[in-house]
Amino acid sequence: MYRINPSLWGAVVAVPAQAVEKHLKLASPASFKVLLYILSGRNGEQEISGIASATALTENEVRDALDYWCACSVLENDADTEKKLEESRRLEELKASLSEKDRTKENKNLRPIPVSKPTAGQIAKRMREQPELKNLYNEAQLILGGTFGYDMQGTLLMLYDHYGFPAEVIMMLLQYAAMQKNTSTSHIKSIGEDWNKNGIKTLADAEEQIKLLYYIDDIWSELKKLGVELTGDKPNSTQSAYLKAWICDMGFDAHNINEAFAIADEKGAKGSFAQANKTLKLWDKNSVKSREQLDAATNTKKKGASKATGFESSYDINELARRALYEPLVVRKRGDGKK
Repeated sequence: MYRINPSLWGAVVAVPAQAVEKHLKLASPASFKVLLYILSGRNGEQEISGIASATALTENEVRDALDYWCACSVLENDADTEKKLEESRRLEELKASLSEKDRTKENKNLRPIPVSKPTAGQIAKRMREQPELKNLYNEAQLILGGTFGYDMQGTLLMLYDHYGFPAEVIMMLLQYAAMQKNTSTSHIKSIGEDWNKNGIKTLADAEEQIKLLYYIDDIWSELKKLGVELTGDKPNSTQSAYLKAWICDMGFDAHNINEAFAIADEKGAKGSFAQANKTLKLWDKNSVKSREQLDAATNTKKKGASKATGFESSYDINELARRALYEPLVVRKRGDGKK
């Protein structure tokens, strides 16, 4: 049996029983370190940096711990009291508007995850109501490599309740984020919003989405090896959308895309996804995969039109489109070329 050394009872720190009874399992170790430090009243230190230094935690961990204890009403911050009440009201209104039927129907038009997060008390209540959530949090800790704080708990709950992702889909989302070596709350939230837009609902959907994302990353790396000047190890969301359209919708490979970027460079738009997209859309419209194939297709159409009419037209609309795309614009002043 363990007990406190009697010689230490000269000075004690009072800890609210509620903090122990209700939050011993839910709160992170970092949260309890910060709470004990504040309860000890050391020098009245309330600055984030000072608490972080005294507890050997990062400033973000301290902020997360303070948010947690304020959210469950163990600590109070006068400046945030009204804000917390408003956030709580907004969350209750959101939950009331979502029936079980709403969670399982088409979610593509849902707005982004709201800024306000559920309180610690609401998280605990949902865990009691839905045992699957408790299992989700336990598995999430294993995937993310340790316990996490209030921000992550709130984000995972909103992915589950607001977007209606099943627990297994959320766990796959976390595994993908971990493989990307970016498990920040904002990154996980961003992935969730993107998956919702793409209609990800099942584990099979999530697996296909991850395969596609990895393939897009591979194309990005191959383009850099081919000499396309791209910034960063991975594409951003806008660049990923372009690559997905080029690869999946139009059927182009890295070499086709590289040539489109080379044409953009010739047009004075080096590295421009928008300019490369114009080229690839023109190729796709004409069912070709390169500039040479487009030239050949244009010449064939032109010769066919000449045979059909018996004379050769002075201009060809496809040729004009090709020249506008590939050849730099030359502006001549009035009188140029006249003798």
